[in-house]
Amino acid sequence: MPPLQVAFVRPKEEMFKFLGINLSARDKDFSTKTLFKSREELLEWTQNTARSLGYVIVTRRSKAYGNSFAHTVILICDCGREYKPKEYTSRTSGSKKTNCQFQLEGKYSKEHDKWTLRVICDEHNHPPTQHMEGHPFARRLSVDETRLVANLRRKNMAPRDILSALKAQNENNVSTIKTIYNAQQKIRMHEQAGRIPMQIWRAFPHVLIIDATYKTNKYNKPLVQIVGVTSTQKAFSVGFAFIHREKEANYTWVLNCLNSTLDTCMHPHVIITDRELALIKACETIFLDVARLLCRWHIEQNILKHCNKIITLEDDRRSFRSLWNLLIESPTLMDYTKNYMRLQSMLIKYPCVLKYIEDTWLNKYKEMLVSVWIDQHLNFGNNTTNRVESAHANLKRFLDSASSNLDRFMQRINEIVQSQLTSINESFEKSLIFRYKHHNSYCFGLLRGSVSNEALDIIVGELQRLNLSKLDSSNCGCKLRTSCGLPCACMLSVYLNSVFLIRSLKKKGNIRCDDEVEKYKENFNKQTEAGKKIYLKKLKVIYDPRTIDVGEPTVQNKTHGRPSMKKQHKKNVNPPNQAPPRCNDSTTSEFIGLDLNKEPERHNYSYDIDLNEEPWMHDPFLMKSIPDVFHDYIDKIQDVHGDGNCGFRAVAVSLGNSED
Repeated sequence: MPPLQVAFVRPKEEMFKFLGINLSARDKDFSTKTLFKSREELLEWTQNTARSLGYVIVTRRSKAYGNSFAHTVILICDCGREYKPKEYTSRTSGSKKTNCQFQLEGKYSKEHDKWTLRVICDEHNHPPTQHMEGHPFARRLSVDETRLVANLRRKNMAPRDILSALKAQNENNVSTIKTIYNAQQKIRMHEQAGRIPMQIWRAFPHVLIIDATYKTNKYNKPLVQIVGVTSTQKAFSVGFAFIHREKEANYTWVLNCLNSTLDTCMHPHVIITDRELALIKACETIFLDVARLLCRWHIEQNILKHCNKIITLEDDRRSFRSLWNLLIESPTLMDYTKNYMRLQSMLIKYPCVLKYIEDTWLNKYKEMLVSVWIDQHLNFGNNTTNRVESAHANLKRFLDSASSNLDRFMQRINEIVQSQLTSINESFEKSLIFRYKHHNSYCFGLLRGSVSNEALDIIVGELQRLNLSKLDSSNCGCKLRTSCGLPCACMLSVYLNSVFLIRSLKKKGNIRCDDEVEKYKENFNKQTEAGKKIYLKKLKVIYDPRTIDVGEPTVQNKTHGRPSMKKQHKKNVNPPNQAPPRCNDSTTSEFIGLDLNKEPERHNYSYDIDLNEEPWMHDPFLMKSIPDVFHDYIDKIQDVHGDGNCGFRAVAVSLGNSED
């Protein structure tokens, strides 16, 4: 039987003394009469002193005034306080906390405008550390070191090389490779916090342009890129996706991922692609109610490549190309039919070309190609995939290589999004502050600074179209209104007439009424005696409104229910000496011979009307009171009698009946 081994356990403090370890951070090490200029200077001195002794000091709490200025800071050892494990957790966790009582207090002195340090407790209950790499607080990067990590990261330096550069710059640096990874993650989050691609997409969700490209990665996978367009005609990236092959299932997965990120207000109105059949079918499956357009540029290139082999004469080639462009730009169905017949007559000598165009393009895709159909959707003038093709080229310029890995690709994507955001913000600010000479028209007064300059340029082009030919709703086509949501030529014509009328009314200085007075006199002399009285009465109301006979009704002292028929009979037989109530001061009517004991017949009224008086529908004064812009739309004016039922009479006249 082996001998019994007995271990004698010393108290922890005695054990550390036995091993030659000093647990006390001596009072003299932290006792100082130095006055520190700032809180940061105090913290730096304290941490450097503690690190020289093998300890790490952290901030426990601060006390501040009402203005958020911290006047007191409590410093403790990073092993201070007691660890309280969670009751229910699946993680295997631990802690370095030993409830160390070491504590310092930094305080701001108003008298000296400096900071002082006081030792509250100078005893540690644990030995000093021998390797600072084990303390997360000691591994923290300074501001300069974080800036160096960000600069080296932009130069695509590997994390291990960044760590070597930090240690070469500062021999006291105790950071680990994990510190570099964490710093890069924070930098990446900070960079992405300034970008708002989702907010831009939320503001401009109307048009999406989708296309795939190659030679962007070392895996030789197709890259699907989705872009949108802002109101300033700037493209922005919506999404990127690597797919295995250009198959319908892969495109469906991409569009499903895209659709899952959309809010109800972000669904597109138009999706533009080239004639990639797998992508077209995927769009039909995922976005049922979205209009699908084909890229005109790609279609034209395919047609020219196919037809130039057959059409050998250069003049015929130019004629064919001109007629084709005229056909796809047809604004109305009548124009499309006319242009199609012209193309047919030109291609009589080339029946194979006509058959190719009909079978391959027009019969299948004319509603995704020709203006008469595609301009019924809000496409904002986008009918090609040139924007996404340009985004492909820009991406490849950033990559500088066709064999990039995913990490490098993600870094370049972030740079591209940042450059797009910068360009978009520039265009927005330019529309707010920059004013073009051709936007100085009076009708743009309320639009400048609120509408993009590009939209104003489109309206200017529509105004020029309006000036070249007289347009109305019958021959305008209204293409701009349906495709861009902007007023078309016929709407601008009505608006400009109203603006010019309002502008003439708003002109200041040299306002005279001589012409209007002369016209008033001419119309006055043409009136009958009754009409002249009414004209004079209206004129008097204008220059002396106190003469108007419309006044406040009399106050009823007793309002208990409806008066009896006897009281009503007395009131009507012996009316008080006051003017009869009037609904309209332009009519004079009196009740005659009414039997108040007999219920009157409905709509049976008699008036004292002068049959020789000119009817009110010809009254030029009433016509003058209506703006000139509405005169072309007025067929008849009738001033109904004001007997208290003038509203019903006006409705009856509007329905084509007599006012009685």
